Amino acid sequence: MRSAPEGDLDFFPFRDEHRVVALPLGHPLAGNGTVTLAQTRNDPLVVNIISGSGTPGLRATTSPGRPIVEVNNVDEWLEAIAAGRGIGASTSSTVTLHPHPGVIYLPLKDAAPVSVLIAWRSLDSHPHTAHFVAAAKRWSRFRPRD
Repeated sequence: MRSAPEGDLDFFPFRDEHRVVALPLGHPLAGNGTVTLAQTRNDPLVVNIISGSGTPGLRATTSPGRPIVEVNNVDEWLEAIAAGRGIGASTSSTVTLHPHPGVIYLPLKDAAPVSVLIAWRSLDSHPHTAHFVAAAKRWSRFRPRD
C-alpha cells in the first residue's frame, strides 16, 4: 500500500492488463491476429476523454496531425468505432465488459500494459473498505495472469 502525495488516498496495484485495439468490423486489419502501433498510427483515434485508458504516452505514438475523435463515455466510444469514425485502444478487460457486434478487439502487441489500481480515501473510508481491500489483495495473488 502506498499513499498518494495528497495523503488522503491509499492504493495498491491490483493487476496489469494488456492493451487491445478496437476496430470496426470492415477495417483492413480486422482479420489479423495481432496489431502493432505502427499499423494503426494513421487511423483516426477515438478517445474517451472522461474515463478512457488512452494515456498521453499512447497518443504520443501517433502521427502528427492524426485526427482525434473525442467522446464522453464507453457507449459513444464503441458507436464511433463501429460507425468507422476511427479506431480505439483499451485494455483486455474491455473485450469482456464491453462487447459490440460492430467492433472487433485484437491484441496490441507492442503497447505497454496498463496497471489497474484499487484506490480508496484513507481518512474517511467506508467501514467495510478494509475488508474489500483485503479480499481484493487475496484474489489478485491467486488470479491467473492474462
